[in-house]
Amino acid sequence: MTINHENLRRLISKGKDFTSGIYCHADISALLDELAALRKENEGLKTDGDRWHRALKHLMRGYVSTLEVARDRILFLGGECDQLERMIHGDPYLIAARAAIGDSHE
Repeated sequence: MTINHENLRRLISKGKDFTSGIYCHADISALLDELAALRKENEGLKTDGDRWHRALKHLMRGYVSTLEVARDRILFLGGECDQLERMIHGDPYLIAARAAIGDSHE
């Protein structure tokens, strides 16, 4: 039998003795409850992280759009401007945002 959260809890409820002088059944049950709470908390953090990740990517796209509009305006007025790719990949704010979300390709 694989020892996992559910199987261990089932064995404890049947009165199996897993004590080795260190933990009693109540200690193991408390640890399992704490583990379940931490897993639930971790899922919540993952959901929040996903939401922040999507929001940051959305802001990055908006920032790139602003760079594109500014470049087009400069060129329209007869000025010179760096290539868009150079501006995108050399911009310190976009570099920091990409590093924050672990994305080096956008």
